[in-house]
Amino acid sequence: MAQTLPILVGILLLVLAFYCWLAVFLPWLRGRWIRFPIPVEALSNVGFVLLFGVIGAIATLQESILPRDYNIVLACLGISGWVMVAIGYTLDKQAFEATQSRMR
Repeated sequence: MAQTLPILVGILLLVLAFYCWLAVFLPWLRGRWIRFPIPVEALSNVGFVLLFGVIGAIATLQESILPRDYNIVLACLGISGWVMVAIGYTLDKQAFEATQSRMR
């Protein structure tokens, strides 16, 4: 059970990354930011794909396939995904506020 839980969490994160990847191309799958009515746009979804995909791959593989040399590469990809999510949120919020000000 101790080794099964990280694999299950990793698979769940990989499924979530696949869902976010589909949401990049299918706008009706996109969600909204928690506690805000701001829709999650494509750049944020790409960041979520990188973030969840890297964490899911690390949790699922657990160094069984990947050598230690790839940890730096995966860490850089995960951090770049996090940065993309932050930039995407800022752009999503600005676009939402611009549409709200036009509607008034």
